[in-house]
Amino acid sequence: MKSRALAVALLPVAATVSGQTLRIPAGANESEIKANAEAEGAAFQRAPASLALQPGLVRSEAIGDRRCVTGFETGPAHSGEFLIGGMLAGYHSMLSGREGKVWWQPSYGRLDMPPLLVRGRNLRNPPDTVWFESARIAWQVNPDHSPVPVEQRDYFFPSGIKIPTSGRWLLIATSGVNWGCFILTVI
Repeated sequence: MKSRALAVALLPVAATVSGQTLRIPAGANESEIKANAEAEGAAFQRAPASLALQPGLVRSEAIGDRRCVTGFETGPAHSGEFLIGGMLAGYHSMLSGREGKVWWQPSYGRLDMPPLLVRGRNLRNPPDTVWFESARIAWQVNPDHSPVPVEQRDYFFPSGIKIPTSGRWLLIATSGVNWGCFILTVI
């Protein structure tokens, strides 16, 4: 498993994925950061129609609006092509500087999907940023521990994402053509 989280102050962090340059969303306040994130979502590559026709690849509730949504308690929360759950807010908030459990389920998920990239900014203290990558892929198990047939698996990224400081964080998740934006509380 390759995972990392970095706090970077005032440096533009970027990666080029499928011809798109992905950056931590810019802005000096919550409304600017959110507007820039949602503008990225509107411009982010969409899956070709042929991909949506592949059986077992896309869940029926899989595609949502590409806007930033607030996570509550353990979720789930749905934005764009991502469904997430875990330590999102309230009693179940992540603790700053410690790994918090969040699962990230892309709509176009498969065993060989591109790595997860999560980029974010603290909405109360914009110089605080995070960059997290993971190639670890999992799928659900049956309560009786019998194997889940490949065509019925919902693949997701389990994570122990570490957010460096407390506050409300805007996080953008991408994996291939999957995009989602979430606002989570870290204490």
